[in-house]
Amino acid sequence: MNYSNIVQQNLEQQIQQQQIQQQQEQILREQQIRQQIEEQIKRGQQNQESTEVDNRPEGEYWQIFDQAVLRIFKEWTALQLAITNEWGGNKTSERAEDMRQDVLDLFLMGKQVYSDQIEKILDECLSQDLNTVAEDDSCKQVATLIIQCYNLAINGAYNDMVTLLGPETASVISSCIKGAGNDSDDEIDAPESEMGDDDYDDEMMDDDNNNNNNNNNNNNKKYSEPDEDGWVTVNSKRR
Repeated sequence: MNYSNIVQQNLEQQIQQQQIQQQQEQILREQQIRQQIEEQIKRGQQNQESTEVDNRPEGEYWQIFDQAVLRIFKEWTALQLAITNEWGGNKTSERAEDMRQDVLDLFLMGKQVYSDQIEKILDECLSQDLNTVAEDDSCKQVATLIIQCYNLAINGAYNDMVTLLGPETASVISSCIKGAGNDSDDEIDAPESEMGDDDYDDEMMDDDNNNNNNNNNNNNKKYSEPDEDGWVTVNSKRR
């Protein structure tokens, strides 16, 4: 082997080594880039989770509003008939709670909530999940009442909320205030009247003290018998 061949082989070996080194460096750079991207994604997810947690209201007003919506749902005749009779199947109660949570979630989006948004959720969940059609206009009434309670809660007008929803709400509100660490000595007064004076509240809410006066006349039933598709219609209370 002459000298020129030896030089040529050395050059080829050096070139191969350089290529191998370049490939290794490229692989290392790609790994570093992937690692950086993964870390950025992870930080982004953590920041998003932190933001979601921070955006969830804390303190007494949200607890009181949550309990107010629960109270409204418990007094909603069409919903309670659906739950009692399991018109939505054996998971009717769970579906009713899901509907309540869907309503609450609207207020966590950082945007103004309108009654027609709530009414749409109530109407769709009632018909699709609970096989119930409310012809008593109660979806609209419930939605309006929820908006009122939210405005009262964020303004701390808890006595007005008790007047609107009934004296049973007073103890619940007081418990929420204490649970939120509020040392205020202000007491929530229960009004003498059971409910507010609004006409639509009287139409929507059933007074628990009058539940013993049941009428078995079929013409006065609040709801119709299930039709062939399993749907039940809640009739209007208006005469």
